[in-house]
Amino acid sequence: MTLGLLVLGLLGTFFAISILNSLPQAIQMMYTQESLGTYSPAADVPGILLVGAIVQAVLWAGTATISVLLLVRGRRGFYVPLIGGFVSLVLIFAFMGVVLSGDPTLLNSIAGTRP
Repeated sequence: MTLGLLVLGLLGTFFAISILNSLPQAIQMMYTQESLGTYSPAADVPGILLVGAIVQAVLWAGTATISVLLLVRGRRGFYVPLIGGFVSLVLIFAFMGVVLSGDPTLLNSIAGTRP
């Protein structure tokens, strides 16, 4: 069961990294739908997204390491990938929130005030 959860977590990690990498295109799509013009990401957005992708990969590697060590010692480790998955979900929303909250045009559009 633990190994199955780790494989599922690996697929989820690839998915989370691809979500973070496609976030600028998704924001541009929101700009287009709301007629806000062209999205130009702030200077720190690529760095934030890179850190988010690295954190996702390191989180999975740490989760896998701890799980395998528990299995080698003959202990149950199924809960470690579950906890890692929850932490991954929280982190992806945190990184997306940081990127979205740094865009005043989008925030003004959501608040109902257009420039």
